[in-house]
Amino acid sequence: MSEPIRRIVALLLIAIGLVLPVYSRKATPPPVGGDAFLAPAASDVLVVDFRDGIRLAEVEAEEAAVGIDLDWSSLVSEDEALRSGTVRDRALGDAALARLRADPDVEAAEWAVPMEALGYPNDPLYGKQWNFPHIGVERGWRAGGGKGVVVAVIDTGVSVLPDLPAERLLPGRSFVPGTTSSADDQGHGSHVAGTIAQATNNGVGTAGIAPNATILPLKVLGADGSGRSDWIAAAIDEAVDQGAQVINLSLGGGHSDVLVKAVEKARAAGVVVVAAAGNAGREGLGSPADAEAALGVSATGPDDALAPYSSWGQGVEISAPGGNKNLPGGGILQATIGDRYEEWQGTSMATPHVAGAAAVLFGAGAGSADEVERILKLSAVPMGMRKNSAPDAWMWGRLYPACSWSAGGCWRWRGGW
Repeated sequence: MSEPIRRIVALLLIAIGLVLPVYSRKATPPPVGGDAFLAPAASDVLVVDFRDGIRLAEVEAEEAAVGIDLDWSSLVSEDEALRSGTVRDRALGDAALARLRADPDVEAAEWAVPMEALGYPNDPLYGKQWNFPHIGVERGWRAGGGKGVVVAVIDTGVSVLPDLPAERLLPGRSFVPGTTSSADDQGHGSHVAGTIAQATNNGVGTAGIAPNATILPLKVLGADGSGRSDWIAAAIDEAVDQGAQVINLSLGGGHSDVLVKAVEKARAAGVVVVAAAGNAGREGLGSPADAEAALGVSATGPDDALAPYSSWGQGVEISAPGGNKNLPGGGILQATIGDRYEEWQGTSMATPHVAGAAAVLFGAGAGSADEVERILKLSAVPMGMRKNSAPDAWMWGRLYPACSWSAGGCWRWRGGW
């Protein structure tokens, strides 16, 4: 199997956990401030399980023969003949392993395998984030949580919060005349950024999809939540110049050729551009989601059905949890300014789920925007075809609960709307 294929398969296994509902044109606890849920580094601890009953003198002779020095793994491991120790010289350790594994007095030998507690992080409000289990977010955390990836949030700005530390935010820029700071004075941008990269497993508030990613705040909407297409286009260009790999656009309006062109340039530069479909509750999109180069995002609720407010139709390629507050606890809970945790709903809330998933895939080794988009689509499960949609437009949904990927996976229609 070639290296590119190996990488795609590995990333696809991660993305299967990050399953996002898709509506496609085509049916195709660390210390606070530390890195959360990082994929562990290679171990330098060698573990050798010798034959039960072997004498200590025999063990020491074996170790001397391979040039390593180990101790009992614990005070009670002598009867199991389990030894371990740090071996800084990797080449020496690998050579010792090869010889020990061939020794009939050795039951098993390996580099120590890091383990972690499986289950919820210790963020106290995580139990209310129904949307994260729906996309299998825990697998993304174990894959590095987007470490090393820059996600531009083009919005009302993003503020430093107790649950969104300064080290996860770049300085940013404002494109709103009369405003020099990229801080959030409305709340929308911080809520969006929280879904992408809220501090996770820090014992505070909520969790984020890619908690080790870095947010680039670009303020294009004022305190009243409004802005202009040229401000947004300028911010998209700035995001590319600043090295963002993902751009989140939880905003929209009427069609703009200027915005479409800006999105096209960003995508040509290798950036994944994710844009909200809109909240008109009908078919049809505005800009920037209507750009062919953007991943248009519609919204689903806790029942995995299209949210009643969500726009849909040509140009929407993927859907994700955006909330449905008609259902109990159905909003998307995140931190916003004023140190408040609020449930919001909208395609604005769905879009950062896709941006966060893209950051995880880039951080896990995806080599291009094309690869990220392909993996996101391959990891989705079809739900059905929406009535009155274009003949080649299909609604996809999250992994059907009855399916078992360990048994080979399955695809099951859940019916149309």
